Amino acid sequence: MGEMFLICHIIGALAGELFAVLAAVLSFLYLVQVRLLKERRLDRLMFNLPALDVLERLLFISLGTGFFFLSLALLSGSIIFWQEGMQNSALVGKLIWALVVWSWYLIALLSRFSWKVSRKTTARMSLWGFCLLGGAYFGFIFR
Repeated sequence: MGEMFLICHIIGALAGELFAVLAAVLSFLYLVQVRLLKERRLDRLMFNLPALDVLERLLFISLGTGFFFLSLALLSGSIIFWQEGMQNSALVGKLIWALVVWSWYLIALLSRFSWKVSRKTTARMSLWGFCLLGGAYFGFIFR
């Protein structure tokens, strides 16, 4: 039974991190395109990229999908932590950091859909979420 949770945790964490990287790249491209349009620097605009609304849609799809997989990883990791007897200090740090990252992505998703925050702010939050995730070296710092 414990192996099943470990497999779910690994798959969820890797898929969630993959979609977080994708969301960060899409956020960066979106923010660059918006800045170039705002500054009216059409000569520097990347015309081979999709339109802003397509980039935004892909960003929110990747954020939502990544959040699902991060939630799966957090839930299965919490179950593993509980099965370990809640005594492993490395797992405590990893669980707390995972809750911080998960909460950040939850706020990023809710801010766009519930609180009607601007698209630019949500893209910036996605980049900061990736920095939070990367700040833990994608979970390897807690080994």
